[in-house]
Amino acid sequence: MEKLTKEKAIKMHREMWNWIANKIKLSGKIVDRLYYFRSVQAIPDDRPDSLCYCCEYAMQQNGGENVGRCKYCPLDWDSKCDEFMCLDVIQGGDYKGLLAQWDTEMIYLDKIERTVQIAEKITNLKEREE
Repeated sequence: MEKLTKEKAIKMHREMWNWIANKIKLSGKIVDRLYYFRSVQAIPDDRPDSLCYCCEYAMQQNGGENVGRCKYCPLDWDSKCDEFMCLDVIQGGDYKGLLAQWDTEMIYLDKIERTVQIAEKITNLKEREE
């Protein structure tokens, strides 16, 4: 994937999650990030790492390394974790982060309204302070 600036990663992140939230609202069916890329991004090479533009940006900032990349995430996930802030992994495997909530609501509970709310929260995450 092309080199991303912080601004472009955040912009593309917001566009993707906004598209997902709107698609769910309009269709009444849950769609995921892979569906987004199949619908909007036709070229597989254009898919970011972990299907997340912020993860891709962070990995690029970390010299292409997966381990330790989360410290470069441009968004504030309101997490106390240093790694996988989007999941907010707590001791014992207790996932409390927005992305973990999204996965739970989408995959296991199939709750349309709640899934849209989480997608909108993810869309509007604040930028992390430097």
